[in-house]
Amino acid sequence: MLTANLKKLRNSLLGSLKRFPVTVTFTTLLTICLVLQRNFFKPEDVINPILIFQLAVPLTLITKFALERLEKSSKKRTLFYYGLAFLLLLLYSVFWLPKVISETSYYYLEPVSLTRYLAISFALYLVAIATPFIRKRENIELYVIRLLEQFFITIAFAIVLGIGFTAIFGTLEALFAANLYKHIYRDLWILVMGIFAPIHFLAGVPLKTEKLNEISYPKALKLLLLYIIMPLITIYTGILYLYFLKILITLKWPEGIIGNLVLWYGALTTLVTFLVYPLKHKYKWVELFSKWLSGLIIPLILLMFFSVGIRIKAYGVTENRYFVIALGFWVLISMLYFVFKRENRNVLLPLFLALIMMFSVFGPWSAFNIAIKSQNRRFANILQKYEMVKDGEFAKPNTLVALEDQKTINEILLYFNSNHSFSDVDYLPEGFALDDMPELFGFKYRTNYDDTSIFYSRENHLEPIDIEGYDYMFFYYKPGQMNKLGDNVRVEYFSELDRVVIRLDEEEVYAINLKDELVKIMSKNASNTFLPTEEMTLFDENSDVRVKIIFNEFAGRKLDDEDFKITSINLYLLFQVK
Repeated sequence: MLTANLKKLRNSLLGSLKRFPVTVTFTTLLTICLVLQRNFFKPEDVINPILIFQLAVPLTLITKFALERLEKSSKKRTLFYYGLAFLLLLLYSVFWLPKVISETSYYYLEPVSLTRYLAISFALYLVAIATPFIRKRENIELYVIRLLEQFFITIAFAIVLGIGFTAIFGTLEALFAANLYKHIYRDLWILVMGIFAPIHFLAGVPLKTEKLNEISYPKALKLLLLYIIMPLITIYTGILYLYFLKILITLKWPEGIIGNLVLWYGALTTLVTFLVYPLKHKYKWVELFSKWLSGLIIPLILLMFFSVGIRIKAYGVTENRYFVIALGFWVLISMLYFVFKRENRNVLLPLFLALIMMFSVFGPWSAFNIAIKSQNRRFANILQKYEMVKDGEFAKPNTLVALEDQKTINEILLYFNSNHSFSDVDYLPEGFALDDMPELFGFKYRTNYDDTSIFYSRENHLEPIDIEGYDYMFFYYKPGQMNKLGDNVRVEYFSELDRVVIRLDEEEVYAINLKDELVKIMSKNASNTFLPTEEMTLFDENSDVRVKIIFNEFAGRKLDDEDFKITSINLYLLFQVK
């Protein structure tokens, strides 16, 4: 029995290699690059081949499935199809491959091109799933279920195989004192997941000639969907409608919560409705769920659009809001399709999602272009309000910019700094940096505008500390800290009392309430800011010790006009025993 099963597994893997030789070649090359970047190259040196080989996997799958759909496939046609796929891959690698940005000790991928790459990759996998069903073939839902089942079986096999290899090499090291290279276990797992797992998974992809029917529906998945997930979704729908009713009664619109509540719930409902479709004619509950619950979701999706519209009106379009609208649009179309469809063309759902994803990252209508234009409009409106644009060029404001407008300008500049570059901002002078803001705008760059929050910091934490004339130095950075600095010297910080105590031979010789001293610093510098070291330094003494305290930074929250609570603080305390 065991021999027969092993033979069956071997034949299955060989069949996978024969059916998908090009795809397996690219998964193998991808795995080799992952091993090489860990052992022989810097990650940034091989990131481009990794990205290209990964993108080649879904592209070659699409090509293979398209060829299988043809009645006859000659060598010329095969070469033409794969040649076209490689040409598209080449064009993408030349013009749109994510840009690698290297810093001193690390690298990262430029956000816009990385987002575009991820969207394209996901869209291609969706197209690969749909390709075998583009021509009149039924039961794409069972096909997807088979792929999911095969995926989890593959992961289980790969984990067992990885543990087995780890145990073998670990035993060799222990029994024979073998000096294996230090990354062998990590590389073993990469090889198992990158070479064995794809071959095993592809071995379970149904052939064109294989008939899929309800008998092949996994019993465990059927029970999970019918009796657990679908009832939970129904209850969740009722809760959302009660919440909607509360909004109508109170006329109080929540901020930023509706989108998350509805969007992922709608996407999950779409997936569940798609997966249970083969059971529709056998279970009345499935038919009711597919039609009536889908109809109930439509008003909630429209409510979500209205909520996002309020956010856009207040803060403009960003990529995240654009993608929320795009995914919401797909959910809305899917729900309308489930309610009004007359024939089963569920293959359109993954294709339509792939189309939306491609639409969202390419062209003048892409999320990036729309977001940049929207944020530039917000920026231009504020500049015009303070007459900061003259003859199409930036001009310094003649009056103080109001705090709320300062906050908006900082938000806009933070958005461009994090997602794009300052060269994309209209009217800013060339070479602009955040350090130029005091000179250009009349105020410093800030990220925290909470009226109750407090934050002060020493301008240069790396600036040397002058310890001349002091015997001991103590650094505080965590609550309840106690340092024993010698046989008879101890410093304690009591965070609940904001009190620092110095003890000599267990006797208290000095104590200070830090909050009182911080209030003095804040009174001289009313706004949250970075201060020079002298502004953040306190000198004190009594008959026993001479003290110097340097505050690196402190943060807190206002309780009322006369009091505040310290939430974090770190400092140097230097003292000399007299």
